[in-house]
Amino acid sequence: MKNFLVMIVISIFSVNITFAESILKLSEVRPGMNGVGYTVIENSRIDSFNVEVLKVIKGQNGIKNMILGRVSGNPIKLSGGISEGMSGSPIYVNGRIIGALAYTLDSDNKTIGVITPIEEMLKVSEDNKLEFARVTSNIRPGSAIAISPVRGDISFDNLGTLTLIKGSRFFALGHPIEGRGAMKYFLNEAKIDYSVPSKENPYKMGYSLRTIGLVTQDRRAGVSGILTQDIKTYEFFTEVQSDRGTEKFNFEMPKDNLTLKFYLAKAYEFLFKNNYDADEYKSMEYSYKILDDNKNVIYENGNFIYFEDSLFENYSGIIGDEIMNIIDNPFKNISFKRVEMKLTLSREKRVAYIKKISLAKDVIRIGDKIKINLSYLIHQRGIVNTVVDFEVPKDFKLGAAKIEIFAGESSRADEEGEPANYNYKSLNEFLKYYKSKYKNNELIIKLESDDGQRYIIKRAQLKYALVLKDDFSEDIIIDSMPANEVKNESTN
Repeated sequence: MKNFLVMIVISIFSVNITFAESILKLSEVRPGMNGVGYTVIENSRIDSFNVEVLKVIKGQNGIKNMILGRVSGNPIKLSGGISEGMSGSPIYVNGRIIGALAYTLDSDNKTIGVITPIEEMLKVSEDNKLEFARVTSNIRPGSAIAISPVRGDISFDNLGTLTLIKGSRFFALGHPIEGRGAMKYFLNEAKIDYSVPSKENPYKMGYSLRTIGLVTQDRRAGVSGILTQDIKTYEFFTEVQSDRGTEKFNFEMPKDNLTLKFYLAKAYEFLFKNNYDADEYKSMEYSYKILDDNKNVIYENGNFIYFEDSLFENYSGIIGDEIMNIIDNPFKNISFKRVEMKLTLSREKRVAYIKKISLAKDVIRIGDKIKINLSYLIHQRGIVNTVVDFEVPKDFKLGAAKIEIFAGESSRADEEGEPANYNYKSLNEFLKYYKSKYKNNELIIKLESDDGQRYIIKRAQLKYALVLKDDFSEDIIIDSMPANEVKNESTN
């Protein structure tokens, strides 16, 4: 009964009942009872269908008992049976609600369905008060809804049907979305374009309208939340530069770190795959900023990546994990408002394979520059020769020393950059580590004294991701400046 890429609507049906006669308890349900269900088949109109109670059956996933029923009527014929999007359709017997149509039981017979008892669904709420109230809007039991962790330029919604409203609280679906508990999702009105009567898997096609509430509980017997438009959100702004020009995309997620943890990477992946051909792009440069409510930068970083395939999928996992590691750090909750992302996409496989490294000379005077000759093959574009240099500080220790060179995307780079046993002492130190991590397009040059007491690091950044098969290591001598040069220097 789940559909993450299709959406739906809302309709108008009002059940004029009082609380005393509103619920038909499971203990009162009997085989042979006839009832009526409500759902949207097309547009915003709520249609009714017939329901026959077959029996009470043993439940599953922690729900003790469920109700087995047979559905019929013109809406069922039009939809091809119980379809995706009917989850949550309220079922009434003699004007009293018994539960929500949750899913089909028989793959060959789409008219046999399982009904989640309303008593089980009411347990999903954090509020145990059972007081019903009329809602002054067009959302009613039987209305079609679209539930999503994301809204904006992307959406991947779980379509369903609203089961019940009591006060400002609603109940829906009769089954979980992910079943992760106190998750937060947007509750949206939706409109159905068409119900597809597929023999194997009937489903509804449609799209979301405005947000009307917030799902706050995602449990085994369904979802519940509040009807409101006052929803705090995280904002994500993405600017993409490619051969198509510059394009901008925005989306929001409910302000909830658990929801963020499970859906942020999926949101980015969906955004890119829905707008670009992932197989045609091989390389990407990216930078991002995390900002607070006043648009002050809390943290910023970036990198360069390439993948033979699944570029967007891999990137989404990388950036999703990195943002969550910053937000969910062990020291302090970071209250952020928005993330601003800039990407540059390339169809070219921007990779350089380092073929040869050599030193111009092996005796270097204090104050001189160490010159390193590089020869690297740019993927399918030929050999490039260049020189990287850096000056030896005047306070560096004289005598034997060692030059080591490795690529930023290597196990050696991880070892060099990671504090022992994640021994961070503060949030600032934690953030400093993440920001200082070596980039995939950096060549790391480390000059270390023979006793290991002194070292300096040069980070040479190229326009390509670097592949270095074996780390480079060579001994050199750090010598003093000649006396006449020392004299001239003091005179100047």
